[in-house]
Amino acid sequence: MGTPWLGPWTFASVADEKVEVQVLGVKDLAQSKGDRPATASVPPLGLSNKAISDALSELDSSTPHRRPFEGELASIILWPEIEKVFGHGHESITISASNSLDLLATACRATSPQHAVIRVYTTAGYQPLSVLTVTRIAFSPPNDRYVLTVSRDRTWKLFEKKENGYMPIAADKSHGRIIWDCAWSCEGDLFATTSRDKTVKIWKQHSDSARWGAITTMKFEEAATAVAFCSAGADVQERLLAVGLETGEIKIYSSLMSTPDQWTPLLTIGSNLAHVDQINHLAWRVTDNPSRKQLASCSEDGTLKVLIVQFEID
Repeated sequence: MGTPWLGPWTFASVADEKVEVQVLGVKDLAQSKGDRPATASVPPLGLSNKAISDALSELDSSTPHRRPFEGELASIILWPEIEKVFGHGHESITISASNSLDLLATACRATSPQHAVIRVYTTAGYQPLSVLTVTRIAFSPPNDRYVLTVSRDRTWKLFEKKENGYMPIAADKSHGRIIWDCAWSCEGDLFATTSRDKTVKIWKQHSDSARWGAITTMKFEEAATAVAFCSAGADVQERLLAVGLETGEIKIYSSLMSTPDQWTPLLTIGSNLAHVDQINHLAWRVTDNPSRKQLASCSEDGTLKVLIVQFEID
């Protein structure tokens, strides 16, 4: 359901339960020094991974060619839990960390406005910061000024960081069907929303007001289910947009920084290389090479792929 990193050896995860579990890397796996636990174990009748400070690895270095047993693997790859965060009334469905790594936002399954909330926690003490009303979450780069959320009720909402938390400043219901995903551009001046209505909308704030409006609508033959922006390169005034479809295909577009309302098709990655079912999430690896990028994708077909995308940019 989601696993954002909160530090070099710390990440948070959610699943079909009413808690968000944060875990910490162990010494044998991280090969680091300090007061981190050496390993972890699951006690009998227990549900949480407990830290063990002075345990030694069970792997026998004298038999390097033997495959390790399950208990031996668990002694070095099991990550101990250090915190459980409660608050949602239903099963958690998504989680996101801010770019500064000091905030954690979560949401759960909901059939009523009472439970359709986003909870924002500080990672310092994991105390609730504020409660917002929506579902899919994206923090704006580079300073987390905005939080963008999208929902099954076909709306997106935008919240701005204030002294007392994130406050709502904009909302829209232009899509005709459920909004599956949203993403910010690397510069933080644009965001995109994808919907079952077979469109992707690019949104930008008007220069003469605080209102955000759709500057272009991209239409597809199938439902758009995932989206991700990427900078073309430090010396290239272009940006890239990857769109994942319900059929498992990925389409990549480019746009000049000066004309964010004009997107040119660059490449289509078919289901023979991408996926054979709905794409759930896309993520670029940022590089300075304008013609060679890495794109990660996960799908309903149960696979996670990392693709090397190579193309020409004028």
